[in-house]
Amino acid sequence: MASLTVRPADSVETTGDDGMVLSIHGIDAGGLVLGETSVDFEKWPEHPAADADDLDLGTYASLDESGVITVQFAVPVTTVFIVERGANDQGFIQPLDAAGNAMGDPEAFAKSVWAMPGIKINNQDAGAMVVQASAPIWGIAILPPADGVTGIDPASISGIPAQ
Repeated sequence: MASLTVRPADSVETTGDDGMVLSIHGIDAGGLVLGETSVDFEKWPEHPAADADDLDLGTYASLDESGVITVQFAVPVTTVFIVERGANDQGFIQPLDAAGNAMGDPEAFAKSVWAMPGIKINNQDAGAMVVQASAPIWGIAILPPADGVTGIDPASISGIPAQ
């Protein structure tokens, strides 16, 4: 079982608005692994879930009205970073095992958890959060808030490989 802690990222360093991520939360991008993002519903085909699977902020996934957003990593991770266009969404994050099954309780995240690093994604302010796991996990599921629908617009989802 893994429990999660969700908090704002300390920093995001990029090559500029809509640029490439150089570091997140003080971790060099070269030390991060990317996941594979999938959803149960894609409202905006021009912004598919796969656009979250890189360090390029010039592309972003617009996952409005998705019931569940799943990010699986090829290796176990201890920390997940999400950089989001708008930095205005909320919901729950569920830790996942290698098979994509829940392994622990979901952790809520609120609009206030997004750090605002002073960069823009597609002319909107960007935000970043850190999801820290108490034990290695293989992925996360992003679930809608109890009183709404998912509207998250991730531009980059990455993780720190477990040691």
